[in-house]
Amino acid sequence: MRQSELYRTMCRTALPILLACTGLLTAGCGVPPSKYGSGVPNPERTHAMNMDPEIARKSLIELIEKTDRPDLKVTLSMLKTATVKDLGQGRIALGKWICNLTERTFVISIDADPIFAEYGGVFKSLDGKWVAVIEREVRN
Repeated sequence: MRQSELYRTMCRTALPILLACTGLLTAGCGVPPSKYGSGVPNPERTHAMNMDPEIARKSLIELIEKTDRPDLKVTLSMLKTATVKDLGQGRIALGKWICNLTERTFVISIDADPIFAEYGGVFKSLDGKWVAVIEREVRN
């Protein structure tokens, strides 16, 4: 094969593949470029996507501190010091609080005679910050 034929063959096969791969690499899967520089993850976007046990704990602590429900206030000190227990499948326990990090939900049952209460809710990302929001409650 002569050099000119080799060059033409290479241009017909390798060049389109190279261009396609370059296009995929620069597309970035639809993620806007980070204002923090190339290769540096945008902390706001990372924060909005990830839920971990400490973010869940912090969100629940803020919920309790802002609430006027005395049955929830009782759980605050326990929540601050509770060891994270992995329940599997994206679920954790923080003392009596059960959180599903995958589904971004939480539930707590409080059974302290004569009080019974159960609260359930979701973690929502608002203004780049996770907040815990109660969506249902059962109390006697």
